[in-house]
Amino acid sequence: MKKIVLIEPSAPGFHIFSRYHLPRLGLPIFAALLKQRGINVTIYNQDIKALDWNEIFTADLIGISTITSTVMEAYRIIAKIKAYRQELPVVIGGPHVTFLPDEALLKGADFVIRGEGETSFMKLIDWYENDEYKIQNINGLSYKIGNKYFHNPDDNFFPSLDDLPFPDFTAIKNYEKISNVIIQTSRGCPFDCKFCSVIKMFGQNCRFHSVDYVIENLKYQLKILPKRPVFFYDDNFLINKERTKLILEKIISEKLNIKWSAQVRIETGYDLELIKLMKRSGCNVLYIGFESVNKAALNEFHKKQNIERYSEAINNIHKCHIRIHGMFVLGSDSDTINTSRQTAEFSLKNKLDTVQFMILTPLPGTDTFYELQQQNRILTYDWSLYDAHHVVFLPKKMTPLELQIISMLDATPRFYSKLQTLKRGVTSFLSVLLFLPNWKIKFQNFVLTGYARRLIRKWKKANLEWFNILETLEKLVLKRLNIKKL
Repeated sequence: MKKIVLIEPSAPGFHIFSRYHLPRLGLPIFAALLKQRGINVTIYNQDIKALDWNEIFTADLIGISTITSTVMEAYRIIAKIKAYRQELPVVIGGPHVTFLPDEALLKGADFVIRGEGETSFMKLIDWYENDEYKIQNINGLSYKIGNKYFHNPDDNFFPSLDDLPFPDFTAIKNYEKISNVIIQTSRGCPFDCKFCSVIKMFGQNCRFHSVDYVIENLKYQLKILPKRPVFFYDDNFLINKERTKLILEKIISEKLNIKWSAQVRIETGYDLELIKLMKRSGCNVLYIGFESVNKAALNEFHKKQNIERYSEAINNIHKCHIRIHGMFVLGSDSDTINTSRQTAEFSLKNKLDTVQFMILTPLPGTDTFYELQQQNRILTYDWSLYDAHHVVFLPKKMTPLELQIISMLDATPRFYSKLQTLKRGVTSFLSVLLFLPNWKIKFQNFVLTGYARRLIRKWKKANLEWFNILETLEKLVLKRLNIKKL
């Protein structure tokens, strides 16, 4: 096998991170593994570079990595490949097809890699290159022979993360456009959030890269993408607090002089000494999953965080001049119009820097998906709408239209309103004028508020028809459930 093309499809819509080019790590890791074998590999990230169909059609194998919101585009790509060159093998992987492999095979994929994939994918390459290798021995692989589908046993999680090569971002066409250096230090999550598929994909027992591996990978990627901010890709950068401290201390002692951001839980904000260390090592943004200010919703999501201490954590983080991007999920069975509005009011009262009010989305593989599916509350299986900006299920205490409006046309615009834009503009001007320690944060907040306002207008214009469709879908579901709308 001489030439492999790997593809990360683009999402159909846009969101607050649309202007940032952040490839997922799977394909760059695959590229590094393939290059170790002397195979020529190219990655197309559609958000960065349009597909070159001539290169695709002349490849020996195509690999596609997809999530739920991008899988419709992945299927479109497969259809085009098969229409032009039926015999060209297509392998697809990612969380969506891990849980719905039959769907992917039906849509034209020849193979589905379920789960993490590094071992399964490389064994599939072995099978192509060695006639004596048996496809039945490749764990984590689904495939079809004729009209029959076969699902080999699940593969084990990759045992030692340090055995993986550094991700090869240079394999991505126009990789220079990547906005951040992306570093993963761990896989898995000890928590069990109802709407999340992380532990189903990567396990509840966390596995870690060594501190030395993390630092060397960081240095390596900074040479390829110099002067970029660093994003720690972990689902929770502080799963092991003591280990994270060692990483941060090493960043300081090695004088890497980086600006970095990461996803953390709200409990991070209780430890002021840790936050100070984070700031000294270059932290400028923390992405925090508050999820809700409704206790009943948190219980439903299996989130055990203390709402009463939210403000304490926020104040501690802001004391150290670190920005907070708050992430909230609206649409739990206990959420009402009032509780959703209280979330927006909480964000303003506590002066979060930026926010996302995401709509609860039943992603395949999650407990939420199977529960709503069993209850016949799924409105649509148009996966392109599963982006946390569209209501795709029947809420309990709101209509779908009410949830759609409260999240995208009420809570979000309220946080990024003209008045808030003006306030942040004045605050930014004064902080720059007085050269206050947090003037950069204030200026960034003002710029991002303007950007968010433009996005909201753009999203509303592009989705006017969706509001009408929602009412129709709601009527169909209510009829199916034999429920009369009041």
